[in-house]
Amino acid sequence: MGKVSWPTQQELIDSTVIVVVFSIIVSLFIFGVDRVYSTVLELIFG
Repeated sequence: MGKVSWPTQQELIDSTVIVVVFSIIVSLFIFGVDRVYSTVLELIFG
């Protein structure tokens, strides 16, 4: 384990924030697409 390059605490925090923000953005996008499809299908099939 001596040759492993561990990230610094700040790098770890930055990476974690990026992953959390990206996950929220993707989940909101999927939610929006689902709402649009649901609305369209409801209009089509009543």
